[in-house]
Amino acid sequence: MKCQVSLEAPSSIDAAGGKNAVTVSAQPECSWTASSDAAWISGLAPSSGQGSGRVEFQAAANTSSTMRQGHIAVNGQQVPLQQQPAPCRYDVSPAAPSIDAGGGTVTLSVTTATGCSWQASVDAGWVSITTTSGTGSGNVALRVAPNGGETRSASLLVAGRTVTLTQSSPSSAIPGPSPSPSPSTCVFSLQRANETIGAAGGPVTVAVTGTSGCARTAISNATWIAVVAGASGSGGGSVTFNVAANSGAARTGTLTIAGQLFTVVQSAPAASACTFSIGSNGQAVGADGRDGVAVTVSTAAGCAWTATSNAGWITLVSGGSGAGAGTVKFNVAANTGAARTGTLTIAGQLFTVDQASGCTYAINPREQQIGDAGGSVTVAVSAGAGCAWTAKSNVSWITVTQGATGSGNGTVQFNVEAQAKKRTGTLTIAGLEFKVVQDK
Repeated sequence: MKCQVSLEAPSSIDAAGGKNAVTVSAQPECSWTASSDAAWISGLAPSSGQGSGRVEFQAAANTSSTMRQGHIAVNGQQVPLQQQPAPCRYDVSPAAPSIDAGGGTVTLSVTTATGCSWQASVDAGWVSITTTSGTGSGNVALRVAPNGGETRSASLLVAGRTVTLTQSSPSSAIPGPSPSPSPSTCVFSLQRANETIGAAGGPVTVAVTGTSGCARTAISNATWIAVVAGASGSGGGSVTFNVAANSGAARTGTLTIAGQLFTVVQSAPAASACTFSIGSNGQAVGADGRDGVAVTVSTAAGCAWTATSNAGWITLVSGGSGAGAGTVKFNVAANTGAARTGTLTIAGQLFTVDQASGCTYAINPREQQIGDAGGSVTVAVSAGAGCAWTAKSNVSWITVTQGATGSGNGTVQFNVEAQAKKRTGTLTIAGLEFKVVQDK
């Protein structure tokens, strides 16, 4: 075809957005028009031309933690434009939690953007973490063992931030002289530091050696391990706990005994290695949402699994847990904002949901008549939360003075220069044309 065009686009666009251009190559006599299919790509200039040239455009800032893609089309020939994701930023609170000698649970709050993943770890055996990773904002629950000695602290690394946990000593809660013996003289040791047990489970006993008169406790940090004897005591003795039967994959759990970490490793049933697979790793959904999205889980009979949603707009309706082969179903809520990505964890596998943008735009008014003296004009923009837009004048005598870029509802203000003759010009606001007619 004689008038076929070829296009060249930038390899990627920075998350901050800004001006860029697509190069158009065509024969001198060939005319063309340009358009975009993405709300974050606007202000195409020129929107039509003849022969080779450049189409400049404005890319809005990407506030999501996922890369997004749009296209510019020239005479039906499309070129993809990819914009880098916004960098993930994290806030963890409290940064310096404290707890008394009796131990218990401490909750940390992680705040970040949807799609931003994080991990949590700790270097102290007397603190266990029930949630070691997550995506988007969430909570980290800590289980702290009772303290029979001096005040102690532990360093945790949560979403790249250092958190210092402090636990007081028993003596700090008791007025007057310290109890006898002094906490500094209380020393405990365990017969061994770990136990390996078969899938059938059963009772395990561990001997504890310690200073006479010094109090000690034993707590389980795993739901499938239960302390049945020796949960509290003084000096030397023993602790007995029961390990439940395992019908799934090999697993590891811990107990805190007299302030020492004791590890239990339990094997999987001999008949099955308990491997898991899911029907697909992701689903694209339109802005209107979708109910009853189904994902199949494949595994051996008796192998247990769970499914959880990691995004508030994705709701599990069935299949939150199961054993053997099964199906997980979930609903995706309608989207009135920018394109978004969320995940589910199904049988240990990550399932990604990409939902299209539901952004719609309106401006009020759509046109304005103004006298030859010119002046300032204000236009209201209506858009969903997170929906980015731009405003650009298409003529030299109209200047945008406020609201050149925005997100959600906002206003655009522009100035019209004085002119004695009648003239007509336009602006492009949130992808819509605004007409200005200037007359005497």
